[in-house]
Amino acid sequence: MSGRTPLHLAAKLGFASVVQLLLNAGASVSTVMTAADVAGRSPLSWALQERHFDTAARLVRAMKPAHADVARKVLDQFPQQLASVGMACVELADSVQAQAQQQQEQLDRDRQQLAAERAAAQELLVAACLGMRSAQAAERRVADRVKQKLKLKFLVGVIVCLPLLRKVHCVV
Repeated sequence: MSGRTPLHLAAKLGFASVVQLLLNAGASVSTVMTAADVAGRSPLSWALQERHFDTAARLVRAMKPAHADVARKVLDQFPQQLASVGMACVELADSVQAQAQQQQEQLDRDRQQLAAERAAAQELLVAACLGMRSAQAAERRVADRVKQKLKLKFLVGVIVCLPLLRKVHCVV
C-alpha cells in the first residue's frame, strides 16, 4: 500500500485545479500536512519538491491555523524563491494572528461577563440573606406577640376566674 491519496497524486503532478477541487469536495486539510506516503512525503512536500508552487500555495491556503508551524517547517526545507507559497504563508500567519486576536477579545468579553454575573449573583445572595434575616426577625416578632396575647388571655382568665374560685373555696 502506497499511502498516497488522490491529493498526494494531484499535488505531485502539479494539478492545482484538481487539488482545489479535492479540497472543495472535502479532502481532509490535515492530509495536506500529516498524511505521509511510502516515501514519507505529504501532498505539500510533493508539490514543493516537484516545484509546483501554485499547487503548494493552494494547499497552504487550505490549511487551518493549527498547522501553521508544520507548514513553516516544510517550507523551510525549500528555497526562498517560493514567492507564491511564501505569500500564502504570510496570509496564513496573518490569519492565525487575527484569529488569536479575536479569541483574546472574546476571552476578555467572556471574563467581563463572568465578573458581572458573579457580582450580580453575590448581590442576589446578599439580598437573599438579608431577606432571610428580616423574615426571621418578623417571625420572632409575631411569635413574641402571640406569647404576649396568650399571657394576657391567661391573666384575664385568672382575673375572671379568681372571684369564682374564692366563692367555691368559701362554700366548701
